[in-house]
Amino acid sequence: MKNIIGPPVEGNDFHGRKAEVTYVWKKIAAGNNIHLPSPRRVGKSSFAKRLIKEAHQNKWQTIDINLEKVNSEVEFLTMFVSALKGMTWYSRVKDQGETFLKTIKKIKPTVEMDGVKMSLEWEQEKSTIYSQFEPLIDHNKPTLIFLDELGVFLNAIIHKKDNPINAAQFLHWLRHLRQISNSKIKWIFSSSVGIQNFTHSHNITDTINDLLPYHLKAFDKIESKDLLKKLVRSSDFEITEDIFQEIVDKVDYCLPYFLQVIYQKIEVLIELESHPIDRALVNKAYESILKEGHFNTWIERIEKQYELIRTDLKRTLKHICQEKHGSKRSNLLNLMIQKYEDIDDAEDRLNKTLYILTNDGYLVELEGVYTFRSPLLRDFWFKRFAT
Repeated sequence: MKNIIGPPVEGNDFHGRKAEVTYVWKKIAAGNNIHLPSPRRVGKSSFAKRLIKEAHQNKWQTIDINLEKVNSEVEFLTMFVSALKGMTWYSRVKDQGETFLKTIKKIKPTVEMDGVKMSLEWEQEKSTIYSQFEPLIDHNKPTLIFLDELGVFLNAIIHKKDNPINAAQFLHWLRHLRQISNSKIKWIFSSSVGIQNFTHSHNITDTINDLLPYHLKAFDKIESKDLLKKLVRSSDFEITEDIFQEIVDKVDYCLPYFLQVIYQKIEVLIELESHPIDRALVNKAYESILKEGHFNTWIERIEKQYELIRTDLKRTLKHICQEKHGSKRSNLLNLMIQKYEDIDDAEDRLNKTLYILTNDGYLVELEGVYTFRSPLLRDFWFKRFAT
């Protein structure tokens, strides 16, 4: 098993979740479209790709599209048509597809007016173009379509005109495709930026209310140790059971990414620095990764995707990271009131802040107390912002 950190893992590098894959595949085969609203770095993309493999094994066709670097609806449609070319039915609509591509290529390039970027022709022709796209899809063939990083793409659409109407129209169109009678096409949606946060903040939750949410959880202690043991088998050293236990106890909230990162640091310490394989090794690896850039994306997502409320988000996280046992909601409200004197305004802002931070996996609420979901992330945040 290779220790692949960051990108989705497939094949023999995919670990665990056998029962979960079986369960979700049954839901898809029964006619459900799936939304994975789980926290960042829990392995959503890898899980979805494992479901793609399941679809292949059941003779379904599949489409896998990553929207992270797609910045417009025109780019999305171009990518989608390219993916359709691999479908068995595409030969029947090839001429229509080529005509469609020629049509959208004629869309005038983005222009700038008063500092606002917008494609005038695209806005005028959007409805017609989407209608021309729909006949390219055959709803009679069992097909699984995975759209990854949908939340990132939706934010990109909004920033084109700083207006959520484009994203709402796009989501309504996707919902229309899912609602076509007797369609054998099923969908999986995922994103490192919460889709639920996005739709809720723009009052368009109805665009995804037909999706079945499945919340992936962190690995339990047994599954976590099994992953570490698989990684060790490809190394030139051995680790004892008590050290495996020390690692999972230290990480506590055992996301696959967290385990991979700390294992990679342990590997460096053993192989390059000849560190003894003891409990001090685990502590040194833990402290080392807190100083590195492995968790910078957790900061960058707030900066890029929640620009309008990023100050509230970062202020709340800074406060909670200094409270080892978490902070009560009343204390967080007082913190918000210090900045916003109007109590109703402060209450509303706190509600939005906590909704986003819990949905995106930063925080968890237990008996009215908000704490970092991951001690590792808390310690990173503390070192970066509170010391």
